Amino acid sequence: SFSLLLTVKIPFTAILRSMLLPLSFAVFILLIRGLHEGEKVWLSLSIVGYKLVLKEEGLWNGLQTCSKVLGGISLVILLSFNTTISQLCAGLKWFRVPNTIIDLLALMYRYIFLFLDEVDTMWTAQRTRLGHTSWKNTIKSFGILGGMLVIRAFARAEQTYEAMHARGYEGGGILTATLPPWRKKEYVFVIGIVLVLSFLIYTRHVRVW
Repeated sequence: SFSLLLTVKIPFTAILRSMLLPLSFAVFILLIRGLHEGEKVWLSLSIVGYKLVLKEEGLWNGLQTCSKVLGGISLVILLSFNTTISQLCAGLKWFRVPNTIIDLLALMYRYIFLFLDEVDTMWTAQRTRLGHTSWKNTIKSFGILGGMLVIRAFARAEQTYEAMHARGYEGGGILTATLPPWRKKEYVFVIGIVLVLSFLIYTRHVRVW
């Protein structure tokens, strides 16, 4: 999946930024499992008087876990970079997901960027008022920022509800995008994936649970 991510027209720096946090968690999992699982010693280190022993079985299990994590994250990043929110909601509607959940998803996506703008505005205002001159002031400013953001989120939610109710909103219809009909190569691609996965599961190369 990561190799597939590299084939699309996405800047490598953007991919790296998106993968940085999950990659750090994956490395952490690898080290934890390497230190606590298995018996066969692969590497022994002494750091500041502490002896660290990495075991082969734990590292192998951790590597498998890391590959699953990074593979899943790669697919999520690929989906987010190549699929608009309208297409995603249309796909969920095709899968018969309730309209309430689709509407919530659309509204959440819409207001994420508004709240990011709110955070940026409040952060800039705090910096201009010397709210981050020390660690104590920074922690205090973070608390104020978080509290104000929660208050504004509730206020914005109430305003949105009243506006939608006044316009006669009764559910559904926020996004009207529809999926285009499948082409032949898409049918072939999906059928091929199903056959390959079925074969791998049958031969026990892939475990479902």
